[in-house]
Amino acid sequence: MSRLCNRLHGAIFSAILVLLVSTPASAQFTDIVGIYFDTDYTQSDMVNPDVPHLATAYLVLHNPTQTGGGLGGWECRVAFQGYTPLTQWTLAGNAVNYKTAPEFVVGLADPLPIPGGQVMLASFDMMINEPTPFRIELLPLFHAPSIPDAMSYIPFDDKEILTPMATASGDPTAATYNWIPFCELERTTLQFGEISLGNVVHRNISVTNIGGGSLFVDPVISGAGFSLVTTGPLYVPSGQSRTISMTFTASEVGPSTGSLDLGTDCGQVILYGTGRLPISSYTISSTSHDFGNTPVGATTQFNFMFNNTGETAYGLDPRMECLEFVPSPSVPFIVAAGSMRSITVYFTPTTIGIFQCDLELGAGVTPVPVSGTGHDPSGLISVYPDAVSFGSVYGGNTAERSVLVHNGSDVSIVVHGNLQDAGGPFSMVLPAAGVDVTIQPNYSRAFLLAFSPVAEGTFANTLVFPGLGLEVLMLGYGTVPTGEVIVDPDALDFADTSVGGTTSRHLYIRNYTAADILLTPTLDPPGPNFSIYGSGEPVLLAAGASHRVDIDFHPSVIGNLTAVFRGGTDVPDVPLSGTANYNSGGLTIAPPSLDFGMRPLGSSTELELHVINNNSYAVSIQSGIDPPDGPFTLTAGGSVGVVPPASNALFRVQYAPVTEGYHSGFLNLGPDLSSVPLSGQSNADVPLCSLSSAQLDFPPTPTGGGTSLPLTVTNTGTAPLILDPEFSCTTFTAVTGPDTLEVGETAEMTVLFLPTSVGPHVCSLDLGENMCATVTLTGEAFHGVPVGQTEDVVGVYFDESFERWYISDLDDNQVFEAYLVLKQPAMPEDISGWELRMLIPEGVFLLETEYIGSGLNFMAWPDFLVGLQFPQPALPNVHLATFHFFSIALADNAPLALVPIRNPSIPDAMAISAGIEHLLRPVYPISGQPVVALLNYDSPVAVEGLVARVTDHGVELSWPVP
Repeated sequence: MSRLCNRLHGAIFSAILVLLVSTPASAQFTDIVGIYFDTDYTQSDMVNPDVPHLATAYLVLHNPTQTGGGLGGWECRVAFQGYTPLTQWTLAGNAVNYKTAPEFVVGLADPLPIPGGQVMLASFDMMINEPTPFRIELLPLFHAPSIPDAMSYIPFDDKEILTPMATASGDPTAATYNWIPFCELERTTLQFGEISLGNVVHRNISVTNIGGGSLFVDPVISGAGFSLVTTGPLYVPSGQSRTISMTFTASEVGPSTGSLDLGTDCGQVILYGTGRLPISSYTISSTSHDFGNTPVGATTQFNFMFNNTGETAYGLDPRMECLEFVPSPSVPFIVAAGSMRSITVYFTPTTIGIFQCDLELGAGVTPVPVSGTGHDPSGLISVYPDAVSFGSVYGGNTAERSVLVHNGSDVSIVVHGNLQDAGGPFSMVLPAAGVDVTIQPNYSRAFLLAFSPVAEGTFANTLVFPGLGLEVLMLGYGTVPTGEVIVDPDALDFADTSVGGTTSRHLYIRNYTAADILLTPTLDPPGPNFSIYGSGEPVLLAAGASHRVDIDFHPSVIGNLTAVFRGGTDVPDVPLSGTANYNSGGLTIAPPSLDFGMRPLGSSTELELHVINNNSYAVSIQSGIDPPDGPFTLTAGGSVGVVPPASNALFRVQYAPVTEGYHSGFLNLGPDLSSVPLSGQSNADVPLCSLSSAQLDFPPTPTGGGTSLPLTVTNTGTAPLILDPEFSCTTFTAVTGPDTLEVGETAEMTVLFLPTSVGPHVCSLDLGENMCATVTLTGEAFHGVPVGQTEDVVGVYFDESFERWYISDLDDNQVFEAYLVLKQPAMPEDISGWELRMLIPEGVFLLETEYIGSGLNFMAWPDFLVGLQFPQPALPNVHLATFHFFSIALADNAPLALVPIRNPSIPDAMAISAGIEHLLRPVYPISGQPVVALLNYDSPVAVEGLVARVTDHGVELSWPVP
């Protein structure tokens, strides 16, 4: 516009132009510019399909806000969309256009009057040669409009006032020609659905103008309960939509019909709605709740959420008739339709036991059952052990076990036991199931259990003590006597074995009689070709038990060799046979046989062997499994035809039994090579024993002393594994863990080497299951020489002279004492405190601890951090504490160990404090290892007292041997 003023007056605007920002055109009633096809300036849409014809249009400014002296100039651009007719423009007044139509920068030499608040700026004639619809748009100049992005004008008297112009709609479209609107409805019927009386539902319908021009819609609604939210009239531009909103309010039961009239261009929409009576419904977040164990006197809480999913209000009045349960809120209240409300129930048990109650919420609402258990607030009520095994029992016989419930609280309790599954082979003997017994504070009560199987198989049950949260798992195995002693297999064939080589086989002797039998394994003849390995000593085989015998074939001459295995007067003989030959001295088959042992039915196991050719020539291989349709399959090495010199070939055999029993076969390698015997045994439920080592080699140990090595046993089978360690000699013994391993469970036992004579010792350990390999034990003993003690050592003793480190023949429910003693203190200062942890075996329960010197323990069992009010003098035996224990179902040679506490004052060590300054000194177990005492000691070696020996191998456990 500054260019316009320059041209009219030869002057340059020096003032700063102020940009005026208008409100949306739909709300703007001043400074409006439009195009019309009538002299009244009202018709912006023209329809005349006849061609050719001439039409006249007018460019008009409405209600200008700056009118000083009339109009002085204006600028805009006119554009045609869809079709461009030929035009002839005529400017109003004494005007000059400094652009080329249809762009206009117009200056007026004389003011243009503005009668009635509107002024025509120009008119133009259009020659219409086609009936094609088109739009006429008003836009800012393409380049450098006086007001950025706007059309504008100036008054005649003050040409420095720039004022923006806009169309009435705010859209560039100012007029249309042959632009015919067309109405499209998204639907012609509208369902409001079924709603309850008094409720309101909203629905919308969309009207779209898919034609040209503006579509006029003036909605009118009729029908009971139907009303408009969107009122008209509405103008729908081309290509746009408008939404009309309605409501339906149900005022009566039954269907209602109405209509929405949208005018002649759109027609009607039929409306449907149905009224019904309100529905009452609800949900509760939990339909029951168990609070579980809660200490007596303590309070736990649980929130129930009541959700009114219906259309009527609910009046709730929470009530509970039990003192242990309290609802909140406990006064009546209303839950409106569609609302939720939380109700909290508090549980505070007053005594030990199980409590049940109903949360009553009022009429029309189902009561919610709740329960909870009050348990020992001190946490000192316990059961020991928490699992018992009855072992293997013949049908018709009975085995008994005891468990102990200890009341360590300061109140009397009433308890009873129940079997989780009644009617089986397990029973409660004394007290009977369900019979209440009272246990006084700090007292214990034994519960006697029985296992009486009548069928063969594995049985399990759980002893439950209601209200205490205590359970005991029970496990037993039932066997049925047949009166037979079975040897499986009934013959052993060792096949081809080279002279000087060894082939191993094993057999199982099973006692299915009702009495124990004595096994006396021998070979007839006892000659050099066959021998019993590691398990040839006499064995008392209990009724229902099994025993494995390993036999080696190590021929000294070639030929077909035989022998007979004799197990005793009650055991069938087993013929043994083997073929000995001279194999190629430079060819080795390792191992010479593959024994897969006992495997679960349906399992798959693979073992490997190597054919090693150390000859200077190649060896031909023709491999195959015999029999070919058995459970053995060659999975690797089948394609090997030749083993070159100085090389080896790998063969892998898979054992996949599909039937129960003993299976055997051969891996044939060719006519010039020995066949490899294959064997395996299968059952549906099989415990499998995996050992951390098949041989334990003990370090040199002094006579009268002892060393230990760990042995890890894992049940890799599909049935529980019963462990019953049996040694072939008395030089070795074991500190056992649990006597039963569940499937996948692992246990560690400690094997002790306790030599009484100088020289090498070799023994075997049979773990009592034919699924476990025999463990070879080796050790060498020498004469130990006591030397001066230079360290503080501590031990546990069972006599008042503090010499006997073991106790034997402990009965069930027997109370006994043990003494913790510091032996021969290394320095003379008085002992003012001590620190250690005591580990007791399964089957022992601590009743009470007496601290010498008025000691005070600042930790909890089994950890001790004890300070003495009265320090004890450094005598040869410093008595630190007396422990009162209770035994039940205790295994033989059960270990008691002393170890550091979890966060020791001296890293990795037990400790004592001594002297006025309470200086800390490390203290060590007197045995040189954590185990310092054995309970239920069962050994033929007589002992007098425990002595610590310092050797090249450390501090060794030793005792005199008579």
